[in-house]
Amino acid sequence: MERDTYVKVAMLMKKEALKRNAPVYQAASYLKNKPWLRFIFVVLSSRTHDETTLKAVKKIEKLCNSWECIKQIENNKMAEILRGIGFHKQKVRYLKAIASKLKRNEVPCDYEKLISLPGIGRKIANVVLADICGKDVIGVDTHVHRISNRLGWVNAAKPEETEQQLYVAIPKKLWNELNKAMVGFGQTVCLPKNPRCEECPVRNWCKEYKKQV
Repeated sequence: MERDTYVKVAMLMKKEALKRNAPVYQAASYLKNKPWLRFIFVVLSSRTHDETTLKAVKKIEKLCNSWECIKQIENNKMAEILRGIGFHKQKVRYLKAIASKLKRNEVPCDYEKLISLPGIGRKIANVVLADICGKDVIGVDTHVHRISNRLGWVNAAKPEETEQQLYVAIPKKLWNELNKAMVGFGQTVCLPKNPRCEECPVRNWCKEYKKQV
């Protein structure tokens, strides 16, 4: 595939996700000028629908504007705020531990510092770097892994392999936006089960769709 085609396909995915009001873009709009809350959103978002995560973040926003405040909230109260979030009790511990290492409403924009924080691995760190810090990196979550393989952009069994292959395949100017575009598209069109292939604006470039026709 020509490199310009990757850009075209990615922008079509983004346009469709925005048109369908994908939850990831709803959250991004609400948190646009709130990097500290956006960081908390990303930390909490694993194994959780974005709508649920955003509700929890809005509750935190009403109570706190700093990591110091997070530290002071009792664990039971924080667990109640995060109820509905996947592994919410574990994430209470993560938030508290992160709060003990950061100041005011700090958002680290250094990969090594990010992955040194509790509960933050490569995927979350890269999403933070791309989405909040504006760095040219690719955050590979389940949506990016699934859609990249379906399209035929990669042939990878693990997200780490998908990330490596995407860096080689696609233009650098796409790296920063790719996660949100694919997450939004995966939430609305290229679903994990029963993808809406007949409604898909990029099906003519999709390896899996071509197998069906």
